[in-house]
Amino acid sequence: MDMEFDFLCDTLLHISEVRENLEIISSQLKQRGYAHDKTKLQQLEFDGFVSTREKFKKANYGSPEYQECIELTKPAVEHHYKNNRHHTGFHKNGINDMTLIDIIEMIADWRAAARRSPDKKLENTLDYATKKYGIQSQLAKVIINTFEQLNWITPNRIATEKIAGALFDFCGHLTTLGTPIKVGSFYDAGLVLRELEKWAKIRKFNLDNADVKNWNVSL
Repeated sequence: MDMEFDFLCDTLLHISEVRENLEIISSQLKQRGYAHDKTKLQQLEFDGFVSTREKFKKANYGSPEYQECIELTKPAVEHHYKNNRHHTGFHKNGINDMTLIDIIEMIADWRAAARRSPDKKLENTLDYATKKYGIQSQLAKVIINTFEQLNWITPNRIATEKIAGALFDFCGHLTTLGTPIKVGSFYDAGLVLRELEKWAKIRKFNLDNADVKNWNVSL
């Protein structure tokens, strides 16, 4: 058989098979969309969530107020988790037992839920969510990449907010010192560096490969 023709046929078959596989995945996701959170319309969940509706509307995701609402509606929340596999609580081993279909529904849920937070945007909730659900760094990065590609969050905003948070936290550390540190061209910068190293150790922050010259290139 002519190799060009053989390659052409094989490639067209491959494209067709991939398209078919993606249609299967797409069909699964559409079914998830139709069935999403229907248990909230059942009496137990409906009554539970209605009873704390006013408090929930004022609570930012991850805040003490939010957690208080969760506790107040615990029977409804537990029933919801046990009957909806896009929640880690559905699975015996949490995130480790989930499928990609589950995870896609979960992150779609995160975006929709973030709209309810009065003062927080989606990107402000991701750090809390990944820690809460035991999501490791590799999967967390994949989720962030997906949000950025879908324009659900602003690229690099998370990185800049974390840098800003670290700077303010270090400044807060300096205010706890018993002896003031003077900063300027006439003073020993080593004093500040030593305090930075102490702060980094407390925060378990690795300074070994600090990219001093190019840290802002990709921001």
